[in-house]
Amino acid sequence: MRTAIAVVLLVDLLAQLVGKLVVGHPIRFTEALVQSVSVGALLVLFPLLGRVAPERWRAWVLITGLMLNLTIAAMIAFGQDMSFRGALLIPACVLLIYLTVRLDLGTLIWLGGAHSVLTFAAWLCTLAQPRPQETSFLFTLIVLANACGYFESRRLQRERRMVFVQNQTLTRYATIDDLTGLANRRHFYEIADAQLQRQQRGRRAQLEPREIAVMLVDLDRFKEINDTLGHHTGDVLLQQIAQRLRSALPEALAVARLGGDEFAALLVGRAGDDWASGHAQRFLASLDAPFELEGLTLHMHASVGIAVRRQDEDRQALLRQADIAMYRSKSRGGGIDVYSPLDVAHTREQVELASELSRALKNDEIVLHYQPKTDLRSGHTHGVEALVRWQHPVHGLLSPARFLPVAERHGLMRMLTLRVLALAMQQAREWLQAGRPLRIAVNIAPESLLDARFPELVLELLERSGVPASALQLEITENTILVDPDRMLQVITRLGEAGFKFALDDYGTGYSSLSYLRLMPLDELKIDRSFVSSLGGETSNAVIVRSTIQMARELGLHVVAEGVEDQATWQRLWHFGCDTAQGYYLSRPVPAAELEAWIDARAGMRPGDAVERALASTLRA
Repeated sequence: MRTAIAVVLLVDLLAQLVGKLVVGHPIRFTEALVQSVSVGALLVLFPLLGRVAPERWRAWVLITGLMLNLTIAAMIAFGQDMSFRGALLIPACVLLIYLTVRLDLGTLIWLGGAHSVLTFAAWLCTLAQPRPQETSFLFTLIVLANACGYFESRRLQRERRMVFVQNQTLTRYATIDDLTGLANRRHFYEIADAQLQRQQRGRRAQLEPREIAVMLVDLDRFKEINDTLGHHTGDVLLQQIAQRLRSALPEALAVARLGGDEFAALLVGRAGDDWASGHAQRFLASLDAPFELEGLTLHMHASVGIAVRRQDEDRQALLRQADIAMYRSKSRGGGIDVYSPLDVAHTREQVELASELSRALKNDEIVLHYQPKTDLRSGHTHGVEALVRWQHPVHGLLSPARFLPVAERHGLMRMLTLRVLALAMQQAREWLQAGRPLRIAVNIAPESLLDARFPELVLELLERSGVPASALQLEITENTILVDPDRMLQVITRLGEAGFKFALDDYGTGYSSLSYLRLMPLDELKIDRSFVSSLGGETSNAVIVRSTIQMARELGLHVVAEGVEDQATWQRLWHFGCDTAQGYYLSRPVPAAELEAWIDARAGMRPGDAVERALASTLRA
C-alpha cells in the first residue's frame, strides 16, 4: 500500500515538472509546497482509513477528495498558475484514491468528474479573454485524464476481483477437504484447539461441566476396494461416507477428513453420560444401508475410536487416545471402542508387531498348523485345514488372533494369503511324494478375491510347486461375497476353471444368497461351529444343522461340520447324515509331523475305535 502511494506521488511530481517545462512556465515554490502538503495529507489520512469499518470508507473518501479539489480550485482562482498542474493531477488522484481505499467504480467516476469540473471552472474564471486554443487544449486534456482514470480503475477492479477470488479459493483449500467438502486436518486442529481452550476457561470459571470428545473413524477394507475398483470409485465412496457422517452428526463442532479413509469428529456433551458412544452408534447405523457405486452394491463397515477429555489433555493427546481406541476396535472386527488408560500397553505391542510382520513374511517366520477333516462313517482322514501361525523370535508361537488384525490394518493380507498358499502347496507336494494324498484347505482373504491379478499369482505358485490344483481347496466366507459379488465371482470362476475347488466356510453366520451356492464352483459347505458346538443342547440348532445338511445334499455339496468337540455331537451329526467332522474331538491344529503321527496311529482301526483312540491321544497331549 505505502509503496503504491509513493509511486503515485513520484509520478505526480514528474507530471508537474514536464507540464511546466512544456509551456515554459517557471516552477514556483508555492506550488510545490501545496502539492506536497495535499499529497502528504493523503499519505497520512488514507492508511488510517484502512482501519475504519468498510461501510464508513466512502464517506471519508468523498469528504477528503472534495477538500482536495476545492483546495486546487481555490489556488487557481487566486492567481496561482496551476492550470496544467490541475489537469495532470486528475489521473494521479483517481489512482491514489483507488489504491488506498479500494472504492467501487461509480464513486471513482463521481469523484474524478467533480475534480475535473471544479478545476476547469476555476481555470476559466482566471482568464479575462479565454482563447479557444487554450480552452480546447485543457478540455481535451481533462477528458483524456478522466478516460485514463476510468479505464485504469476498471483494470484495477478486475485485478482486485481476481485477487479476491484467488484468496477465497486459497482460504477454502486451506480449511476444506476438496473431495468431501468436510473440514481438512489443519482446520480440524484449529477448531479443536479453540474449543479445548474455551472448555478450560469454562472450568476455571466453574461453569456447567461439559465434556469434549474426539471420534476417529476408519473404514474397514477400504484400501482393497480402492485398489481393485479404482481410485474414482474410491473417491465416490468417500464422498458418500462423508455425507452420512455429516447427516448422522449434525450437532458436531467439526467433522473432518484427516486423510485417506480416516475421518474425525469433535463432539461435546454433558459430563457423566455415555453420550459419545451414542453419536458413534448413530453413524454406524447409517452404514447399514448399502452403497450404490456405478452399478455396484457395496456394504461398508467401520471401526470407531472415541477419546473423552477427562483432565486437561490437549488435542494431540486426544487424537492419540482415539487412535488407540480405534485400533482396538479394528482388531476386534469393527464397532466402537472408548479409550481407557489400560489400552496403552496393548497398543504398543500391536504397533511393534505391525513393524515386524512384513519382515516375518520374508524370513520364513510364518508357519502352518493342520487340523484333520475326518469322514464320519469310515473314520478316514481325507483332508486338512491349514491354519496360519507366526513363529515370533521373541514372543514365541503367535495365534492368528494376535496378528491377523495387524495384517488387515496395514494392508498385508494379500501377501500373507499368498505366503500361506505357497507353504500349503509345498506341504501338499511332500505329502504326495510320501503317499499321503491329503487335500489342504486354505482360507482366502477377501482382499485377495477383490484383486483381479490374484488368479494369475496363484497359478504361478501352482506351476512352481508342481502339484495339481485338486491338491488344494480354497475356503471363502459368506460375508466375503457381499463386498463385491460380481468381481469376486469373476476371480472365483477363473480359479475354478484352473481346477481349484471351493468351500463355503462359516455357513449360517452371514447373509449370502442361495443363488451364489449355485453360481460358484463349490464342492463343500462348512457349517459354522456356533451351530455345531451346542448341537446336543439346543433344538433350534439341531433343526438348522439337519436342514442345512439336507439342502447341501440336494445341491450335491459335501458337508463339513466345524467345532465337533465331543462324542455326542459326533454321533448326532452321523445320524443327520453329515459327511465330515472337524474339531477338538479329533485333534487340535498341529504341525505337519505331529499330524502324520496322528494319522499313522489311527491306521487300521475300526471307525469307532479310531475316534476313541484319537480322542485319547489328544487328551494326553
